[in-house]
Amino acid sequence: MIWKIARKEIAEHLLSFRFSLAAMLCAGVLLLSCLGMYRQYEQRNRDYTLCQARQGEALANIPPTLLSLFAWGLEDVTGRTVDLRYAPHVMVLGVRPPLNPFDTFFPTFDLSYVVRIIGALVALSFAFDAICREGSNGTLALMLAAGASRGGILLGKLAGGFSVVALLFLFPVFLGLALLGILFSIPLTMEVLARILLWSGASLLYLFCFFCLGLLISAFFTTPRLSLLVCLMFWTMLIFIAPSAVTSVAHVETRLQSPVRFAQENLFSSKLAASQGRSNQEEGDRQLQKREARSHEMLRFTDLTLKVLRLLPGAAYVDLSTNLAGTGVAEMASYYSAMQRYIGAVIAAREQKEEAPSFSFTRSPLGDCLHSSIVAIVSLMAWAVAALWSAGVALFHYDVRTKEVGQL
Repeated sequence: MIWKIARKEIAEHLLSFRFSLAAMLCAGVLLLSCLGMYRQYEQRNRDYTLCQARQGEALANIPPTLLSLFAWGLEDVTGRTVDLRYAPHVMVLGVRPPLNPFDTFFPTFDLSYVVRIIGALVALSFAFDAICREGSNGTLALMLAAGASRGGILLGKLAGGFSVVALLFLFPVFLGLALLGILFSIPLTMEVLARILLWSGASLLYLFCFFCLGLLISAFFTTPRLSLLVCLMFWTMLIFIAPSAVTSVAHVETRLQSPVRFAQENLFSSKLAASQGRSNQEEGDRQLQKREARSHEMLRFTDLTLKVLRLLPGAAYVDLSTNLAGTGVAEMASYYSAMQRYIGAVIAAREQKEEAPSFSFTRSPLGDCLHSSIVAIVSLMAWAVAALWSAGVALFHYDVRTKEVGQL
């Protein structure tokens, strides 16, 4: 009976206008994201090559990763020029200016961004009326009279509907990768392929969470119109409002000093040191200590924010996808630690009038990336299990005679 319900669900979705519209939207957006992000990857690669060709500069720069197509994350912060000046001793971390000023206003259009926003909306659109439509049409009572169990109906709806959602997601993504491989001859190693497959699994888990949430809402309300309205409300809250609210609260709680005020205090301290006759070395060491203290403050802010954000499905998915791509917070923390050590080595070399050493950094292996993503994986699985279990409870108490949710 489960397979019959699943086949019926798949056939209805494939023949519906909703599927045609979602297929055009997903195919167009995902293919556009693949091509656009590859152009950014090429530009970032050219910038890295130009930076490596510079002479007489201390560079803390690492090559871009191909996986930034899937989750751009903090990829832009891995290009830094460490400029050390004396009289007084000042460090300046330069960053490549954005090629497009609108990059500051709008997030990067990577594949994870598409899945997080559009994919969640598509998953909800295929689940919001899965139960309440059958109840309002009277077919739910007919299926129960024909011998189908409530659990079987739920699992059939889940298998059929989510199969269509997975098809809408997987086909454009792998088609885009195939086109990139044919047009640009992208080299794909075994580790890159493994990370791509894991990212695809993480994306399916995220979409599964929202599909189960749609089933829950559909089983709890009696009309598709009301169910759609509640689904849109939850989508807006979980994707847009809650993450921004958590970040704002964490910023107030940690009282993080702004970069402008930090730079002004450093400038005032440098002028004061010059007027008091303190040595450049003393002032440089003092500013290094202040930078390290601010780095610890920033890490505290990041840690507090991530602990709360990982409880939300959208933020947990971003954390998981960026860690798999090597562009997440954990990777950037390792990069900053390596950069701090490099700055110390450059200062020592400049003091001894020696040539500055070259910067070296190795990206974290796949095992470490998965280890740093355990909380995000557990959070997504908990959301999926809780939503599916709640949908089963709501469907069990669904009164098909009155077409209302029974009292628990």
